[in-house]
Order: sequence, then C-alpha cells, then structure tokens
Amino acid sequence: MDRAHRCSAAIASAAAAFVAALVLAPVATAQDPDYWISTGTGIWKLKRDTMKLRFVTNGVGTPYYGQWWNGNFIVPDFENDRVWTVAPDGTTTLLASGGHVDQPVTVAVSPSNELWVTSVDGDEVITIDAAGNQTVRMDVANYPWMDAPSGMSFLPDGTMYLGQYETGDVWHFDPVSGVATLVTDGAGVMDECAAIHADNSGNVFCADFGAGQVVRVRVEDGSVVVVSADPVLQEVTDLRVTKEGTILTTPQPGSALVEIAMDGTTTVLYSAAGLGPFEGISVPKDFPYSDGSIVKYGTGLAGSGGFVPDLRGVLSPTIGGMVGLEHRFALGGSFGFTAFGVASASLSLWGGTLLVDLSQPFGLLPLAFGGSGAGAGEFVAYDVLPNDPTIVGEVFFLQDLVVDPGAPKKVALSNGVEFTIGS
Repeated sequence: MDRAHRCSAAIASAAAAFVAALVLAPVATAQDPDYWISTGTGIWKLKRDTMKLRFVTNGVGTPYYGQWWNGNFIVPDFENDRVWTVAPDGTTTLLASGGHVDQPVTVAVSPSNELWVTSVDGDEVITIDAAGNQTVRMDVANYPWMDAPSGMSFLPDGTMYLGQYETGDVWHFDPVSGVATLVTDGAGVMDECAAIHADNSGNVFCADFGAGQVVRVRVEDGSVVVVSADPVLQEVTDLRVTKEGTILTTPQPGSALVEIAMDGTTTVLYSAAGLGPFEGISVPKDFPYSDGSIVKYGTGLAGSGGFVPDLRGVLSPTIGGMVGLEHRFALGGSFGFTAFGVASASLSLWGGTLLVDLSQPFGLLPLAFGGSGAGAGEFVAYDVLPNDPTIVGEVFFLQDLVVDPGAPKKVALSNGVEFTIGS
C-alpha cells in the first residue's frame, strides 16, 4: 500500500475516532509489562496480568522517583543521599553517594542517554555517569530562583522541564545553551510540584503534592488546568504518563497506585498500607517515551471580541494510545469544522490563511462549542489511535474553521497543528 493510501486510511480511521469524541475508550495491549513501585519498604514489582506483588529489593534506603537506564532501574535514595542501580533480577549496586547527591528525588534520562538527578535539599540538578562521577548542571549560583527542584522530564529534542517542590513553578531548560525560562508560577492553581511529565504536544503534567491534585500546564501561556483532585490523590508523589495515554501516580499516605484517565476519573489499581508510603512508579515499556507530537504552526484569524481560535494537542500521539485535540477561544455556542489532510498550505482565504492543503486527501470533522460569549467556546476531544505500526511516522495537518459573525468573512480560523504519529 503506498503512502497516499495509507494516509487516507489512517485519516479515515482518525476521523471516525474523533467523530466519537469525548468518549474515553479503554486501551488494552497484549504484552503490557509490570509496574515497578518505590515504597517505604523497598522496590516491588506489581504484575499487571495478575495484580500480584513481587519483591525486588529492600537495599535501596528510601527510594523515590526512578527511571530505566541502560537496562537497569536507577533509583534515588532520598534519606541517605545515594543513587542505586537495580538490575531486573533485583541485584543492587551503589552508583553514587554524597557530594552533590543531597536528598535526591528524581532520576531522568536525556535523549543523549545522560542520567540527570535533582537534589532537593542542595538546590541543584546534576548528571551522573556510569562510573558514579557527578557534574553540577544547575545550581543557585547560576539560577538564583532554584528552590527545592524536584520533578524533571525531557523531550525528544533534548530540552528539559523542571518542577519545584517549594514554589510550585515549572521551568523550561535548554542544556546546550543553559537558558532557563519560566513556564508557570502555578497560576494560583498549583501549590507544590513534586513530579512532572512533559508530552510532545505542549503540556506538562504535574503531581501537586500540597493541594492533592494532578494538573496540566499549557507551556505556551503557563495556564494550569486541574486534571483530577479526587480525594484519593492526597499527598500525591510521583507521576508518569503512559503510552496508552493515562496517568499513573502514587498518593503517599494511601500507599496506592492510582491510574487517572484524561477525563479525571481515578482508579486505584493497587493498595497495600503494610508496604509503607508509595513514593514512585515506573513502567519499563514506557521508556523511551513516545516520539509522537502535535506542534502548532501558522497564524489564525480573529473572530468576535478579537479572540483567535486556538487548536492544540494533548498527549503524544502513539499507536494504540489516547490522544486529544484541545479547541479554545472560539465564540461560545458556535459551530464549524476541523479540516485535516496530508499536507500543509498557506492560502489566503476569508481574510486569513488556510493552513491545510485541500487539493490533496482531506476531510472535515464537525465542531460544536458550548458556552456563551466571545472566546468562551472550548473543549477537549480525546480518543484512541489505531494500534497499527504501519502508520508510525505518518503526518497530518489540521485547522479549525469556526462560523463566527464577528470574523471578516463570518469564519474565524485557528492556527494549524502538525500531527505526527509515534510509537
């Protein structure tokens, strides 16, 4: 099957999915690996198929937010200022201790395979090599705003997001240039950012320990949306976004592993108070994270009140996984269409720019906005992409066309988004 036919088939499948928008379908895979949980009594492996717990090791002190590196589980020991290497069979060896390892919280692996660690008490971010050598990458002397750096997450382009426990702010950091840019100060919504996970579509998900909630930060404007504030999330610690498009997190006092759907529904997958506080969660198959992305391009056309409709993504598009399109700033109560196709365009139309090439295979998905008033129309449509490896790497282009009497030609236009399917 040639690319054009594969694209057409994929678009048709995606169109059918998005027409059924807002219906969150469960995702199942045949070879789901296990959950690795850091607890007050050590590292445990929760079998996904039987939901039975298996002991891995208790020789890691107080383990926090670990990650997989070179085939092993690397876990920070918060209370003892150490970082441990745990092999799949449970064999444990010390990787680094002391020095700049000062109450380590998060381990993250960059796309260049560097191991990064946050030291919350030392107000530093460091890298550690395979021999245990430490290099300071961020500190208060060079970044005076640093105050208990905790959560950390890398994007495929090598840039990093850093969340802070004491202040609840999130920063974007470029390891090459050394430039750090404030993304949000919490926007009056987030209190303490304990752990984070950035997707490739312009969102950072944060475990807000103090407020007992999980939030989503839009990186382009720093706005914060509460995903879930279910009471089960009291003192929520680690957080991971799975390739299936759900959030895994570990509320500390509940000694529980909790899964959160994108509509905010929470499910307690496992709870065992006898294991002590649950501090971290990791799923081996989710490393490396998906390379799918939804990236904005072009400029929209304003409608009523001067509001320009905004189209953006939520989650990294992954075969077999949940993905969302977020539509904002449209006229409340209006309607329209999302145009999608296999190529972008830059064609003058209705006083603005059409950003999807309609001379090649394309389609239109209906839009209906609730709310009332200029800029008040918004919603997020989630659905599951086909679990089809042949569509990995396919690229689609989308743009919202919103009927709005306040637009020059009665149609307001959003920016475009480039939608790349990953694995």
